[in-house]
Amino acid sequence: MDRKNTGKTPENLRKKTAEIGYNRNKRGFENKINNRLRGIRHIRVPFCFSAEEGYKRFLNQVFEGDCLEQMKKLPSEILDAVITDPPYCSGSRQESGKGQRNRMTTTKANRWFGGDGLSTQGFLWFMRQCALEWNRLLKPGGHVLVFIDWRMMPYLAAAIESADFRYNSLLVWDKTYFTMGACFRNQHELILHFSKGKGVPQRRDVGNVLSQKPVRNGQHPTEKPVDLIERLLSVVCPEHGLVLDSFAGSGTTGVACLRSNRHYVLIERDPYYAEVSKERLRAETELEKVDSIKR
Repeated sequence: MDRKNTGKTPENLRKKTAEIGYNRNKRGFENKINNRLRGIRHIRVPFCFSAEEGYKRFLNQVFEGDCLEQMKKLPSEILDAVITDPPYCSGSRQESGKGQRNRMTTTKANRWFGGDGLSTQGFLWFMRQCALEWNRLLKPGGHVLVFIDWRMMPYLAAAIESADFRYNSLLVWDKTYFTMGACFRNQHELILHFSKGKGVPQRRDVGNVLSQKPVRNGQHPTEKPVDLIERLLSVVCPEHGLVLDSFAGSGTTGVACLRSNRHYVLIERDPYYAEVSKERLRAETELEKVDSIKR
């Protein structure tokens, strides 16, 4: 048989062998580089936040401690929304009385912020630090909803807006009946709405006045109704999204997330209320399991 017809001449065989060797060496070199790069990524970024591993680490957890310290441990741009209810620090009509009066809790000597007795300046600084962390943690387009009263509303709005948030609207929570007050008695609280850039709503059929009876004899002095938080979540967070409450109290935001098929990260400084939140959420999780079995 003629070798020219088969294409297997010594010269062609040498070229083919050299080509195979080159490809093998190239693949080996590429594999070596890729392995080295993987090693570098593993060494330099040990807490690299992937969609799978990162969410497992922080998903549906209650963290006890100072919210500024705890938020720094969370990876950037993981949140869809922040819904929280900070101490209003409006326990006194006069500035001089704020540091002397703590209406919610008793200040302990080793705590710089032991209740709602901060001065306006201290409250502004503290809430702006929180807002800066919220901005880091939120995805672009994420939302912030913060409860506040009429006295501290303008100060809080300025503090959050100065952390590069877009001030969208002011919501009114109508409690359906009046409570404390001297002349015109209080029947509402306010909710500030901000977004990181242009926020995208999940629905557009909810008004800015939300009527909901307050919680009576709750597990926290300022506990909010679960139904109210669920309505807020339905507008600012998609299903399976992640929500932060940096002043968790008795864990109402977490309960609302579980009932509406969303995830939460809760932070609470007070050990007692952190434990209350955990117990309440464990009970809610067990109830959800029972309901799913019945269905």
